[in-house]
Amino acid sequence: MEDLYIPATSDIHRSYANVFVLRRTSNLYIGEVKQFLPTILKFAAIFFVVLLIQFWLFDYSDWKIPETIPNTNIQTSGLLIVGALMVILTSAGKQFLKISPSSSVTKLTLAGALIGFFSEFAFQIIRAFTFDSDCFRHFWIGTLSTSACYTLIAFFESFQLKTKRTGMLILYIVILIIVGNIMLYFFPDMFKPGA
Repeated sequence: MEDLYIPATSDIHRSYANVFVLRRTSNLYIGEVKQFLPTILKFAAIFFVVLLIQFWLFDYSDWKIPETIPNTNIQTSGLLIVGALMVILTSAGKQFLKISPSSSVTKLTLAGALIGFFSEFAFQIIRAFTFDSDCFRHFWIGTLSTSACYTLIAFFESFQLKTKRTGMLILYIVILIIVGNIMLYFFPDMFKPGA
């Protein structure tokens, strides 16, 4: 759908025309993401169940699952979450593209980020009851920081599904790893609990 062209005779009319086009474009954008809502909620519920299973397996079950993969610093629970999220976002992205083949990487990323946010928000509500103190702080830090990571993963998944440019995707991932390592070098306590 094209933007409506409004002929303008003065600067004031031009600014009103620009606001109108901006509002119309943003409403179309929100409308397209709204059509994804049933799919977003379905996959958010699936990911929420995965988060609950992971929480029970690593915190409350009697199974002796190693905390990290042997000889590495990679946490087993984190690997499980990222793997499940990638499968869920890939499946959701394919359904989004069936609903609207012309969706941009940004719209697919937003839809994937909403899947991560909704599931993490619900999970953190349950998890907040397990803390003895400072529940509100843990809830918001857990929800927002984890959702930011899910958004990055959603971008990578959306970019790959939409463009099929694996070389550029690998470049983005390498840049992210380099930036992350630089941040950890200058702020070593950044991701440690209680920092």
